[in-house]
Amino acid sequence: MKVRVLISGKVQGVFFRAYTKEKADELGLVGWVRNTKDGRVEAVFEGAKEKVEAMIKWCRKGPPGSKVKKVEISRDEVDKVYSPSLKASAYTKVSADKSVDKEKVKKACPTQNGGVSEEQLNKFEMRY
Repeated sequence: MKVRVLISGKVQGVFFRAYTKEKADELGLVGWVRNTKDGRVEAVFEGAKEKVEAMIKWCRKGPPGSKVKKVEISRDEVDKVYSPSLKASAYTKVSADKSVDKEKVKKACPTQNGGVSEEQLNKFEMRY
């Protein structure tokens, strides 16, 4: 399962991204998290359905010091989300068991696997 989440409220300046990365790593999810220019936090989570749902539940509460007002979840447009460090959003090529279909990655990222290492495909990334 893969979802895109936009979190609104007091979510910047409270280590929301760092706590999100820690929780995602704990759950064994892959994806990324970043601050947006409009003051929200945006994340993409991918993994087993129950793990992704646990992550969404955590996002509704957030870390200490945060005040989450709204969590928007998108499942339909996730593959169209721009991924600045991974051309063609190579995260879409990682299955819930974290195995990498290298042929699919090569098709999505034709130049040297898009410059994407297998290690990058198997982790959760905090972005700035």
